[in-house]
Amino acid sequence: MQFSQWGEEPAHTGVDTAKLVNIAKSTVDLPEDFKVHPRLKKMFIDPRVKTIDSGKFDWGTAEACAFGSLATEGYNVRLVGEDSERGTFSQRHAVFTDQETT
Repeated sequence: MQFSQWGEEPAHTGVDTAKLVNIAKSTVDLPEDFKVHPRLKKMFIDPRVKTIDSGKFDWGTAEACAFGSLATEGYNVRLVGEDSERGTFSQRHAVFTDQETT
């Protein structure tokens, strides 16, 4: 058993694969009556579903899973920086807006 320089046992930080897949899918699981922008569906949601279903995660999905896994374990997660709601970078959409009710 290895110990850190402080004499503590290293923390287990892994997350079960099935849990990560569920978190990933939850990032694009919208109600049927929710009208997301068609371009966002085509360029963000559909590709994310495709990568998840193929057993691979792109960078943005992995990032969302990291945040989601912390949140499910009871940790607060705060996104800060430029346009963290819509996402300056295309993979970082954290909020979807219904195009018919807004």
